[in-house]
Amino acid sequence: MSMQVVDKFYGRRKGRPLKKQKTEFLKTLDLYKIKFPLDLKTIFPNTQEVWLEIGFGGGEHLAALAEQNREVGFIGAEAFMNGVASFLQYRSEKQLTNVRLFPDDVRLLLQELPDNSIQKVFILFPDPWPKKKHHKRRIVNPKLLSELSRIVKKGGEVRLASDVPDYIEHMQRAFQSVSEFHPYFCSQEKPNFWPSTRYEMKAIEAQQYPQYLIYLKD
Repeated sequence: MSMQVVDKFYGRRKGRPLKKQKTEFLKTLDLYKIKFPLDLKTIFPNTQEVWLEIGFGGGEHLAALAEQNREVGFIGAEAFMNGVASFLQYRSEKQLTNVRLFPDDVRLLLQELPDNSIQKVFILFPDPWPKKKHHKRRIVNPKLLSELSRIVKKGGEVRLASDVPDYIEHMQRAFQSVSEFHPYFCSQEKPNFWPSTRYEMKAIEAQQYPQYLIYLKD
């Protein structure tokens, strides 16, 4: 699949300067980075399923899932290098050999993934871009869902969460326009199998209660 030009990327690439330890972890990134041309069977030779987290933030959710499901291959996409460094520390501490990272605009990765290649996708607490003029920057949009419709296997799922009511409604409207997916779960009660994130904890402490969504592909 040939690389195509994508729209401008609006997310952050870097934040506050990293501490020495995380800077050292970041130096190992090239060992675990997804490279093109993409061959999932080579990357994950002994796995039956591949799961993808889009925008894994500090990496705690990705690390927890990978630790609980060591037979699964994980791809974590995150352009914010501070978050990448945090996950690399988790990777070292938990010896997570089943994760590969894509530290760039996830849309570049999506267009390279084969059809029906991903079992589960996670999009948790994405930037809500609250101003109406910025809604076009939201990661959950028709273009993204078109790619997810292509890459997610039949019976696969997409999990989403947000503490912004307007963005929850936005995501629900977006999925209503995609016939390949149907709603399976929608609640403020998080399932026990769903690991927490630091952003989620901050939202709950601020009494901004998240909504959790799961969509299944027909």
